[in-house]
Amino acid sequence: MRTNAVHVSAVVLLAVCVTACNSAGTDVSPTPPIESTASSSPTPTMSRTETTVGAPVATDTDGDPAPGDDTTSSISLDVERIEANGVRFELPNRLGLRSLAPAASSNTSEPLVFEFRRASVSEETDAVAQLTIHHVRRSDGLFVDDVPESVRSKVEVIESVGADPDANAIDIDTVNGRGRRTVVDAGVYRFAGMTTDGRFLLEFEYSDLDGGADIDALDALVQSLYVDGEQAAATGLGCMVDVTFVEDLSIPDGTTMSPASTFTKRWRVQNTGTCPWTDRYAWTFTGGDPLTIESISTIELVEPGDTYDVAVTLRSPVESGAYAGQFQLAEPGTLTPIGPALYFVIQVEPR
Repeated sequence: MRTNAVHVSAVVLLAVCVTACNSAGTDVSPTPPIESTASSSPTPTMSRTETTVGAPVATDTDGDPAPGDDTTSSISLDVERIEANGVRFELPNRLGLRSLAPAASSNTSEPLVFEFRRASVSEETDAVAQLTIHHVRRSDGLFVDDVPESVRSKVEVIESVGADPDANAIDIDTVNGRGRRTVVDAGVYRFAGMTTDGRFLLEFEYSDLDGGADIDALDALVQSLYVDGEQAAATGLGCMVDVTFVEDLSIPDGTTMSPASTFTKRWRVQNTGTCPWTDRYAWTFTGGDPLTIESISTIELVEPGDTYDVAVTLRSPVESGAYAGQFQLAEPGTLTPIGPALYFVIQVEPR
């Protein structure tokens, strides 16, 4: 294992009241931890816009346009732009669907799943469509740990489909990927493809074509699909983010400080998840008494299994009394806290 620690200047006013560090298998202070009010679910962002997309081109087994297909047509759609966990796409409003927020992944084998239900139905009903993004390979081209064999088999079929294409399938390009779409007799629309970097398997299925669904609009949704590989991997798609407290390195709880003095609190933690911590992650204050932060550690890269020393330089208050606060690792872009809180507890007294 290796230990990383970097510092950057910042000045912030903050607040908390607790003692002790959390650690798996170690005793903690009887003082209850400070609760964070931040949400832990990756709520998608949505906005309405109008977009024009080209219609997908049907090809025959030689790769030439199929007879009778218009290769230059396009459609203009009013859409909702949806984004979560590095995945974004445009949902055409004429499909009459609403997208549900994907659940946060807590297992390396779990994909990111968007479900779609009918917007016109008020009560909860079964989903009529589903978009699934599987993180299947790392940036070095090797399969991610715990990828199910069934998913690996799908990847192999998709990547070799050029040797035996389905004559009824239509090639569709996503923003940064490519795949094939089929419509089966049971009224089901299916798309399966890969991102161009080979890291993500893309699957979309709509199961109610008999209800009058617009195939052009479904194609447009697929065409708008984009996966930001670095953000998707860093925010838990296909891997798990976890932090374990190891030990206090400085300023034991209850240390006496002079008024308006500067001190640096250090903790050692370990990346016990399967996602690397990159510079997209940050240490954030999640509550506390009003102390000024003069500097705080920044992250460059902490691989799974590595330890990391968190260092925060604070200035004690002018007034005498007991002060406490906590810091936690935060998710990229959301500042949602992850893992145990790291506490500081000091007593300010004149000397």
